[in-house]
Amino acid sequence: MTPPIRVLYVDDSRFDRELVRDVLEREHGGFAVVEAQAREEFEARLGEGGFDLVLSDFNILGFDGLEVIDAVRARDPHLPVAIVTGTGSEEVAAEALKRGAEDYVIKTAQQIRRLPSTILGILEKRRLSAEREQAERELLAAARRWQITFDAVQEAVAVLDAEGNVVLRNRAMAELLGKAGSGTVGCPCCRAAGGGRRQVSVEDCTVQRARETHCRESEVVELAGRWFSVVVDPILDECGGFAGAVHTMADITVRRQAEAEREQLLAEIGEANERLMQANFASEQIREHQQDLLRAVSHDLRTPLTVILGHAQLLQRTLSTTKQSSPQAAASTAAIVAGALRMNAMLADLSDSASLESGQMRIVKQPLDLGALVWEFLGRAGRAIPVERIQVEVSADLGLIDADPNAVERILTNLLTNAVKYSPPESPIGLRVVRADHQVTVSVIDHGSGIAAEELPRLFQRFYRVKGTTSIDGLGLGLYISRLLVEAHDGRIWAESDMGKGSRFSFSLPAITRTPNRSR
Repeated sequence: MTPPIRVLYVDDSRFDRELVRDVLEREHGGFAVVEAQAREEFEARLGEGGFDLVLSDFNILGFDGLEVIDAVRARDPHLPVAIVTGTGSEEVAAEALKRGAEDYVIKTAQQIRRLPSTILGILEKRRLSAEREQAERELLAAARRWQITFDAVQEAVAVLDAEGNVVLRNRAMAELLGKAGSGTVGCPCCRAAGGGRRQVSVEDCTVQRARETHCRESEVVELAGRWFSVVVDPILDECGGFAGAVHTMADITVRRQAEAEREQLLAEIGEANERLMQANFASEQIREHQQDLLRAVSHDLRTPLTVILGHAQLLQRTLSTTKQSSPQAAASTAAIVAGALRMNAMLADLSDSASLESGQMRIVKQPLDLGALVWEFLGRAGRAIPVERIQVEVSADLGLIDADPNAVERILTNLLTNAVKYSPPESPIGLRVVRADHQVTVSVIDHGSGIAAEELPRLFQRFYRVKGTTSIDGLGLGLYISRLLVEAHDGRIWAESDMGKGSRFSFSLPAITRTPNRSR
């Protein structure tokens, strides 16, 4: 089992320490965080050793992140340090990196969520750097030992002295240079360039650049109609001076041709993508026209519907005060009012779904006590929902969510209305509100006939109706609108069901803090 990555985290903010620990230990699980909130504690922890990385806030009571970097460098130059802070100026970042920090992470939710991958990247970079240094040392030793093996190497290889002259070459290099390779004067690339179309100046020479930088230099050159990858690795003496180089030339003509073909293919793919984007644009226009049509239809139908509903309600009130009215007339009037109300709800669903899809419905979020909202909502919903059937369970430690109260009430209305329509009359309906980790979850539980497993993934699609329920009023938009509203709050909605036992519809919204709930 791989041991956890040990991280020493220096920060005087308890909230920030908990946040970082939660991301590293709970969400990722591959880290062990040791905290320090003051200079003395940090120095004591650092003295214990055994850490893979040090994280530090930039502004700490009594000292700062730069002093942390200096202290770590003094004790262990190979121990990486990363700054995690809310101070986001470029000057601070530049100074931290200049003093030896490996990275600089701003304390935003998005950046903190990426903190595990940032740390793994820093450690991987350190590992690769150590491997590269080891490989370079081995390459230098190999350049001194392996002269007798050069002829077995397929690439053209030559060893150069401090002046850039060839002192040893393999067969591939000799064949590449041909007549230009007689003698040992001059670097191979410059001399071979005389037979090609590219003329190499002294300033442009790869060996000259390696002599100046003491680092590996590489380039791609064209010689006599073929392409070569040229790599020069400097050989340094005991004092760090340039003592020579290993000069390698690999024929990459086939690869260049493949790259040219790849570029052509990418261009063709780009053209195909452009055509696809145009098709998507046309599809989006059609979708917008459909939404405009839905909005227009729902708006135009509401005007005569309002007239029908108003006169029906007036007639209903008149009949209720007339002693001569018959029960049949009262029942017919009530049926007209109920039908008009159902049609009005359907038109509202059509209009709202179009507004949500086009992004025109405004979601106004605010800190919200979900438990209090549930009780207030049920107190006002008696005319639309039989609240006497609802059994409510609200946890006492919900905290707050960042949500639009009207949107949340719309979701509750849709879920509870569905539970009433699809469960036996007078059967209880459960409404539970609980908190788990950073989510507040609301569940509506009914005791209906249940939903088949193969239909569950499609419940929240537009206009979808469960098989066998077409006789029940509705357009199949309630759950679809609920999903759009939940997703607009960065939440999640889902359904569970047992055939013959009932269904549970749940949605969860992100919590923002933990405060006492005002639920009853």
